[in-house]
Amino acid sequence: MTLNTIGKITRDMYLGNGMISVFYLLVMFAIQLVVVFVVPWLASEGEVSIYFGMSLGASTRIFMLILGFFAVRSYLTSYVALGVTRRSFFWGCAFSTTLLAYSFALLVSIVGWVNLQISASDMEMQVGSPGVTFLMNGMFYLLYYLVGWIIGLAFYNYRLWIGALSVLVGVMIVGLGEALSTEILSIGPIRSSLSLGLPTVVSVTSILILLFVMLFVLKTLTREVAVKV
Repeated sequence: MTLNTIGKITRDMYLGNGMISVFYLLVMFAIQLVVVFVVPWLASEGEVSIYFGMSLGASTRIFMLILGFFAVRSYLTSYVALGVTRRSFFWGCAFSTTLLAYSFALLVSIVGWVNLQISASDMEMQVGSPGVTFLMNGMFYLLYYLVGWIIGLAFYNYRLWIGALSVLVGVMIVGLGEALSTEILSIGPIRSSLSLGLPTVVSVTSILILLFVMLFVLKTLTREVAVKV
């Protein structure tokens, strides 16, 4: 394992996933354009803007999960074929995913700020500290990617029933993460009911521990992946 190799993997995966992310954002923007022209008869401009912010934040989690699901099949197999060690791949993937997660968190924060400017006069909104929201959003995008990574690895390297079991484990991890989240990030009735409303420091610390445990498990499992030629 060399730092140069890890750096190259980090850059390549960030750029590769970034290109896919641009397409995803274009699709989201196209959907927003449709909403802008259709919804004005049903809602105010502020409500349309809030809809876009909430839909972007929620759909990005699912998007990150999908990216994680294909991490092994799309990237690990290619890198191993080129002689890259599984350990180097793990660290490069972890770093690139963290960068991507916080790139999305920054984008969502900007959209959220724009939403506030548009809707401030239309309705009262509950907002938290921008820094805390940015930090938590990034951690959740990373969490969803890691869940997808675990599920994708299980389906690729083990039997079908183990892959199916990993889906259940993934749902439990997401539920635990939502329960540990602060109330300000619990958007919608389902996640609001899951949140324990923990203090911010406790919430951030707990989710960080959960992320490190997931990374440790993934590091162990990645070493055991039998690449199929």
